[in-house]
Amino acid sequence: MAKTVAEKLLVRPGDALGVSGASEPERALLDPLPDGVTESAPAAAAVAVTFVRTRDELLERFAGQLPVLGGARAVWFLYPKGGRADVNRDVIIAESGAFGWRPVSNVSVDDVWSAVRVRPLADGEAPVG
Repeated sequence: MAKTVAEKLLVRPGDALGVSGASEPERALLDPLPDGVTESAPAAAAVAVTFVRTRDELLERFAGQLPVLGGARAVWFLYPKGGRADVNRDVIIAESGAFGWRPVSNVSVDDVWSAVRVRPLADGEAPVG
């Protein structure tokens, strides 16, 4: 059986999920959620999911959200795939280091969206890219 989008993004039963930058149809991509998942502010989330459509929006979200997401188990940035925007996996990889984060993995969400998971750099760890 194929994984749901929530499973791909490591959302587990009982998690607090922070979603930002999503329209209602984009938010619906995460359904069905595992049992007991509650939505929360990104700063209180076990899993944070942020939709970005441009490089400028990515940088704005990185600056505003990454400082408060260090406690999340999984932090994802979703972007339009297939060259539909000026933000892509390579941009996320290159820009995350300037904010003290690094990419961990990349997954396909659907025909429109891909996602990059990032995590804070460990002490003494150099950025990727």
